[in-house]
Amino acid sequence: MITIYVTEPGSYITVQNDHLLVFHQEQLYYKVFIPQVSQIVIFGKSTVKSEAASLALFRRIPILFLNNHGESLSSLEYKWQREPKYLPQQKDRADDQEFAEATAESVIRAKLHNCCVLLLQSTPNYSPPAVQIALDVILLLIDDLSMADSIDELQEYEMMAATFYYAALAALLPSELNFEQRTHGWATDPVNRLLNLGYALLHQQIYTFVKTWGLHPDWANLHQSIYYDSPLVWDLMAEFRAPLVDELVLDLVNSHILTLEDFTIQEHGRVYLYPEGLRTFIQYWEDKLRAQIVHPHAGKVTGRRCLELQVRSYIACLLKDVDFYRPMHVKLNATPLPVYPSVEQETESLVLTKV
Repeated sequence: MITIYVTEPGSYITVQNDHLLVFHQEQLYYKVFIPQVSQIVIFGKSTVKSEAASLALFRRIPILFLNNHGESLSSLEYKWQREPKYLPQQKDRADDQEFAEATAESVIRAKLHNCCVLLLQSTPNYSPPAVQIALDVILLLIDDLSMADSIDELQEYEMMAATFYYAALAALLPSELNFEQRTHGWATDPVNRLLNLGYALLHQQIYTFVKTWGLHPDWANLHQSIYYDSPLVWDLMAEFRAPLVDELVLDLVNSHILTLEDFTIQEHGRVYLYPEGLRTFIQYWEDKLRAQIVHPHAGKVTGRRCLELQVRSYIACLLKDVDFYRPMHVKLNATPLPVYPSVEQETESLVLTKV
């Protein structure tokens, strides 16, 4: 399956017979067989012609619109003609408070575990004080998760861990990037800009699998629909933030693949990526999704396949084929996460770039 990314301003997608055609400056850049397309991501002032949009909706191909800087604007997708296949099971499970709390706890446990693994892998020889403190605190929080009496209390544990985790990430990044903590809304430093973009792309990828496999994205356990768009997607994103997005941002910045020259500061101190930096991020993001990782139950699979497997794992849980949801726990050097002492078929991608 193919993801179409359109990053060049003034581009448009139209349809001819059973193919989507991508044009830029009235020149044909790409021609794609429609059944091979899984999703379309449009950046900036590019468009999808009405006939192409109608066909995409008919084929249930979601279209995500973002601005030039990777901030989500809107989406276009088919409306349910009938209820999603597993909505009855989702509604049934929604009345099971024990199930909701157990699922929320397992999701947060995996998220915190994977945060620790990333910090450990990023500091093989020496841990800055902020990293050491974060590891100590997060491991204690993991041990205490089972003591939480409610989902609200679990979220408090998660927020406390995030404060220390992002402070630790800041210690691993060049100081000139001015990253201190995770901020929501407008990004005022390059790292938050990259995290926002990465999380938006991760959200879209999981959202596509959620809809494809017959789940309703509004029925979740940890996140609530009054605060989050498609809260089930946010639930399933949690365990993948560190190993996919955060690790990618660390690598791109510390390897100087993206530098300060790739960003611009505009009004009110908002930081944005230049177009070339955006294309670079997308290309490395797709590389990340194609890379092989070890899934705890399926062995070596691509990152994208791993996301799909976790959606299916959640369905198995809903159907009571398994007793509980089994989230993705990243392994450190193929061994379980230590207590840190104090002191398939390949997925293709399509990126429209200027030549």
